[in-house]
Amino acid sequence: MRKIDKSPEPESLTKFKVRNKENDWSLIHNAQNKSVYDECLLQCEVDQNNLCGYTEVKLESGVHIDHFVKRSIDPLLTFDWQNMIAAVHDSRFGADFKDSIVNVDYYDKQRHKYKVVLNPVADALKNRFRYSTNGEIEPVSNNDTDAGETIRVFNLNDSSLCQRRKCAMEAARCLLQQMSGEEVLQYMADAEFPSAIEYEVSANK
Repeated sequence: MRKIDKSPEPESLTKFKVRNKENDWSLIHNAQNKSVYDECLLQCEVDQNNLCGYTEVKLESGVHIDHFVKRSIDPLLTFDWQNMIAAVHDSRFGADFKDSIVNVDYYDKQRHKYKVVLNPVADALKNRFRYSTNGEIEPVSNNDTDAGETIRVFNLNDSSLCQRRKCAMEAARCLLQQMSGEEVLQYMADAEFPSAIEYEVSANK
């Protein structure tokens, strides 16, 4: 997981919220407003370099707007641009796995955020995670309970994610035999798992 720098809210979403005061997500999917949803999803994809906001896999199929804070937990955040993240649909990890675990007990109503789960839009993520050669992710500090819980809630050590992450790291390692670290990062700029690749490059300086 890496920090997402959100662009300004799409103008179409701003106008939509002026017209619609209800926290009803289905409204953005009807024929009249579908273009609003499509524009929001596209901007999320651009902001995230076409990577899932939680797992860093390519956004290729089953892509949707996920609400980091579930609508059922805080309906007031339904159309909050900062709460929208492009993600893949997969019950094994990521957004779907998160939604199967988190509940109201995770939520701080006064601060409008989860208590122990890192938010890729709002929280500082740099130097919070490290990666093993087998592709597993773990907190840099054993005392970083938020990082550890984030890995669990999104199931970031799912075996398929670890295998794909491992392949990305191995590719970076091979390239480092012929290129500088900066050249490797440029060459793999559009690859999956940039955080793991950056970690691998840094570890082999």
